[in-house]
Amino acid sequence: MGPRLHPALGLGFVVIAAVSVVFERLLYARLYRAAELDQVLFTIGLVFIVIASVTLLIGPENQQLTLPSWLEGQIDLGFVHYRTYSIFLIIVGVAIALGLWLGFERTRMGAQIRAAVDNRRMAESLGINIGRLFTITFAFGSGMAALGGGLGAEFLGLDPQYPLKYLVFFLIVVAVGGLAGSPACSMPRS
Repeated sequence: MGPRLHPALGLGFVVIAAVSVVFERLLYARLYRAAELDQVLFTIGLVFIVIASVTLLIGPENQQLTLPSWLEGQIDLGFVHYRTYSIFLIIVGVAIALGLWLGFERTRMGAQIRAAVDNRRMAESLGINIGRLFTITFAFGSGMAALGGGLGAEFLGLDPQYPLKYLVFFLIVVAVGGLAGSPACSMPRS
């Protein structure tokens, strides 16, 4: 991650969010009325395509990441020495969770997202542009995934097979968290 940690993470968020807008409009929007299994299988198929593309472009080797000097070492917490980067990740994780909660609970867009997921037809009748709202939400979620991947890459390693190593965990999150909050589940099937 080098000395330019913050710009790289921010740039990764923006680039992935922008690319995901294209993916959402061209590919995923067509699947919103499909069954949940079709959506998951399509996403897994895209993962395989991206893995093959990255392997061809960059190679199969593990990419080494170096932390900035201010994130290296350990901090004495009084009762234990703990890795500085781990504490940094905990603080960033809490800040992101709080920001997301405030965003969904205290903003107009958060209210629109909750309304659209709960009752799409009613939200549309109130004038909410559902297509634009879901695109923005998809882009933001993709950007957050990029941010999480960037922050966790030092712990988890970074190579083209990265998504496959953790695919089971991703599917567990979907299964445990449920699909009730996804845009696809709020859309009527034709």
